[in-house]
Amino acid sequence: MEGDSDAIRVLCVDDDRDFTETFIDRLGRCDGFEADTATDASEGIGRLAETDFDCVVAAYDLPEGTGIEFLETVRDRGLGLPFFLFAGEGSEEIASNAISAGVTDYFGKDSGIEQFPAVRDRIDRAVETFRTDRERDATRRRYRELVEQNLVGIYVIRDGEFVYVNPKLAEVHGYDRESVVGMSVLDLVAPEERERVEENLQRRLEQGVDEIQYRTVGLTKDGERIDIELHGSRIEYGGEPEIVGAELDITEQTQYERELENREAKYRSLFEDARDAVVLLDEDGFFDCNERALELFGFDSVEAFTERTPWELSPETQPDGADSKTAAKDHIEAALEEGEASFEWVHTRNDGTEFPVEVKLSRFYLDGDPVLHELVRDITERKQYERTLEEQRDTLEILNQVLRHDVRNDLQLVTSYAELLKDSCDGEEASQHAATVLESARHAVELTQTARDIADVLLSDSSETRRVPLGATLESKISEIRSSYPEPVISYEARLSSVHVTADGMFPSVFENLIKNAIQHNDKAVPEVTITATERDGAVTVRIADNGPGIPDEQKETVFGKGRKGLDSAGTGMGLYLVDTLVTGYGGEVWVEDNEPEGSVFVVKLPTVE
Repeated sequence: MEGDSDAIRVLCVDDDRDFTETFIDRLGRCDGFEADTATDASEGIGRLAETDFDCVVAAYDLPEGTGIEFLETVRDRGLGLPFFLFAGEGSEEIASNAISAGVTDYFGKDSGIEQFPAVRDRIDRAVETFRTDRERDATRRRYRELVEQNLVGIYVIRDGEFVYVNPKLAEVHGYDRESVVGMSVLDLVAPEERERVEENLQRRLEQGVDEIQYRTVGLTKDGERIDIELHGSRIEYGGEPEIVGAELDITEQTQYERELENREAKYRSLFEDARDAVVLLDEDGFFDCNERALELFGFDSVEAFTERTPWELSPETQPDGADSKTAAKDHIEAALEEGEASFEWVHTRNDGTEFPVEVKLSRFYLDGDPVLHELVRDITERKQYERTLEEQRDTLEILNQVLRHDVRNDLQLVTSYAELLKDSCDGEEASQHAATVLESARHAVELTQTARDIADVLLSDSSETRRVPLGATLESKISEIRSSYPEPVISYEARLSSVHVTADGMFPSVFENLIKNAIQHNDKAVPEVTITATERDGAVTVRIADNGPGIPDEQKETVFGKGRKGLDSAGTGMGLYLVDTLVTGYGGEVWVEDNEPEGSVFVVKLPTVE
């Protein structure tokens, strides 16, 4: 494969021709990418040996093995290039195994193609990091060769023993040169590393590996452990194989790298979520923070902020009456022991103003010591919203009381007088007017009942639900409606004695509103309502069919909306809104279908309980 030397060279390994062709085609359209394919792991290893690829994209399912096994083979050959794994059907187990094996990233095949720009960008970033690391390592090697030769130990090994060492190597291990010559190489290696060092010696002597470089742990004459880096090459001297190489004492470098890793971890911890205040603390208090924390607490510098403790930036007591200093220390201690803690808190800014926050503490280790990452989120707006909701709830409670008592009592009085007026009227016209008043009053009574029911639902606690017998509820409500509406024909065809659902005291209102809706909005002289039910797969479906005018398709999706009216209906539509609110709260769903040959079918589906 020849092309732009700066192009990202990708090897795609998969026997799925459709996927590889699609992937290669997509990649080929992108500037700066070149791609080649292999159908199995063996061919892939061969291609990697022939060409300097920057990245491997492999399927999980490969002929005679898996993509993870292919990755292990690639790593065993010393190739550290980015490796992306695609699976035909993703699973948590495959993803976990892939991550454990060290894949750069893992995608499902379908999602990988559908989200190709994201996959391409991920490859681009991974290769950029890989190339940067490789160039850095090469630069480091050249630097040592050119500048640090006089600072490294030099050795020659034959038959597992030192036949030559320079003064620097002997000095690093606390010996003089004469004492080291003739010693076994393994005498200067930590016990747990000797097997690996022996294997690397044999690889160079017996397997023809000319050069090798690795890190290990050495020993000084006093038994002190030191970090060393070994570079060795195989040569022939006097017809005998020898290993000549260099040893670098990298103990200080390793310590620096660990410190650097800790600082990088600290940096990532501070700025992973810059939208919220992030603070680092231990048992004694704060010791670092991000810019958002300074803004939130009103400080100009990290130094000024860290001079204060969590309890000093809090009121004397919390809203629950707890002493802030005691409670803060308890939360810190719990998080250090358990690994995390979440709670609400009231802090004070530098100017003394109080504000509510949500705190999440997470433990991590810095220089080997446990410390806490604290995420502080200002929840002032949320608390204000909660107070507004509480005020609205109180207002709704008052409205509910008015509906229950004042309005309903007045309407009952209007209804009673309208009935008396209708019976006492002499003229037909006056009697008709009185009948209209009576009908409107009765409708208003029903409307207030529905409004009360809706208010009860909005004010209710979901924890008030219980196990309710569906059959008994339906039969009771049907009997009640038959008494109020003797003209319609209401048929009930179901056996639900053993079926129970989770609901509350408002549950009968669901079927009351649906059955009354089927009667009141019916244009036939004799309305017919048929109620059936079936139970299957942990759910029960109740169907309420009528012979009315039906509902147009364009209204089926909106008929349950608050305030929607049926065809030619003088009603408010609040009953159907109540039905939808209740059924949704019970974990079910409700919809409307066409009835044959005419009319509508309202369908209620609810999960059953044992």
